Amino acid sequence: MDKQGNHRFTSDPQKVLDQLTRSLTEDDTSETPRKITREEYYSSPEFQRRQKLEKERRDREAFEKKVAFRRAQERNPIKPRPRKKRGRKFRKR
Repeated sequence: MDKQGNHRFTSDPQKVLDQLTRSLTEDDTSETPRKITREEYYSSPEFQRRQKLEKERRDREAFEKKVAFRRAQERNPIKPRPRKKRGRKFRKR
């Protein structure tokens, strides 16, 4: 394409024109895909398979996170802070 926006063909222009017209006529004759409803999409095997894989991935991540936490707890357990004693007996005089 040159500065004015004209196409510059390096091959035979007639061949390129034939290819362009052929692709245009093929596109016009091809059927447009039918739109599917939400219920059809959700019940499709492809969607179900994707949902199942996503659920398995989430479950696996949660399990790995839990295992990593337990492993870290074994090495360095979280110790609770001592309770603050309140009441008459523990007040300073």
